[in-house]
Amino acid sequence: CFAPYNSFSLDSMRPAMQSVRKYGIQDVLITMWGNGGKECSFFSLLPALYTIRQYADGNFDDDKIKADFERIIGISYDEFCLLDIPNDTGSFRWNKSGWPENPCKALLYQDAFQGVYDGNMQVRTPISYKEHAQKLYDVIPNLGEYGYIANMLADLCNVLECKADLGLRTRKAYTEKDKIALRDLISVYKECVVRLDKFHHSFYTLWHKENKAFGWEVHDLRIGGLQRRLKTCAEKIESYLAGDTNALEELETQLLPWGHIDVLENSYSNMVTRGIL
Repeated sequence: CFAPYNSFSLDSMRPAMQSVRKYGIQDVLITMWGNGGKECSFFSLLPALYTIRQYADGNFDDDKIKADFERIIGISYDEFCLLDIPNDTGSFRWNKSGWPENPCKALLYQDAFQGVYDGNMQVRTPISYKEHAQKLYDVIPNLGEYGYIANMLADLCNVLECKADLGLRTRKAYTEKDKIALRDLISVYKECVVRLDKFHHSFYTLWHKENKAFGWEVHDLRIGGLQRRLKTCAEKIESYLAGDTNALEELETQLLPWGHIDVLENSYSNMVTRGIL
């Protein structure tokens, strides 16, 4: 999705490269995938790519690898790997299939009234996106020419600080008939729209620095659609509070978890709705 997962790559590739050396494999193909939107910068995988190359050469000394990476790239290895944290849930990492979670895209695009993963998130510890954003903003100057990647991911976490649990907060206030809390949430919806503008700008900068223009239209539509939906949800709450509508139909429906409690998804269409018509 938007963020790399260097740590997962290395958890899997360390034993893979040990096996490669043990059995004398001569050719290894490493792939980086862009399907589903190509949101993630390929340059954000530099720590993993460098380390896998070292593993293939028989160097499994992590301290030496990190020191040599900093000498060659000119950037701290550990600080570079902070680009992973938008997917750091702090409470759960691996699902039953052995895959890591990648919530930063799903929690961005899922609906605020009908969140596909809200049922999963309501039994989980909230993700510390405010702290994630600050760590990424702080590391921008230290990443040199790659600081723009951290800036985009920091802006994403800044959006998720108010968006990730917005559906849960809305449903709780509505279910408890807490109209004061609902009224307060209207400003949160509007703040999310504002923060999305900032994220859109930094993501636009990253895309056009690394890619051709083709494909960006998808993200204009997705982010713009998300902003319009957030405005609609806020307008529906306002209408309900004004007495113009008796109920918010989406919030009257029971929220069910999707699959296991993990958040693992890359398909935009599966995030935004389960109502595939």
